[in-house]
Amino acid sequence: MHREDEQVLEGGNLTKVVRVGDTVRRSSGPWTPFVHQLLSHLRDRQFTMGPEALGIDAAGNEVLTFIPGETFTQHPWAAWVWSDDLLLEAVRALAAYHRAVADFRPTSVESRLGASQLRDDEIVCHNDLAPYNWLFGSNGG
Repeated sequence: MHREDEQVLEGGNLTKVVRVGDTVRRSSGPWTPFVHQLLSHLRDRQFTMGPEALGIDAAGNEVLTFIPGETFTQHPWAAWVWSDDLLLEAVRALAAYHRAVADFRPTSVESRLGASQLRDDEIVCHNDLAPYNWLFGSNGG
């Protein structure tokens, strides 16, 4: 179903992602409650480089806050994407994420690959940090 106020966003290589007002909507799955728990934990740790989970809408889509910026979904990427400055920014963002998630101890980790247990020496990683999963020109990156 297409709503007139939906704006299809670039990115979302696995599902269609749309903007509705100040929110982003995408298909939910069995992993969505875990992702929302993770996003809430990150917010509690003052990590604001990701969206805030707002719940599930009437159509069953997850609802997240919209963060303005652009993603790169087509190759070739702009030359500045390969810059040392951007690499340093990405490393700093990942370090901040790892600090924020270090004490996140969910009972189960749910992803598109299924559920698993988090061992004591593990943390929840992003596992897909790339220009198509990063917002440029925003307060998120």
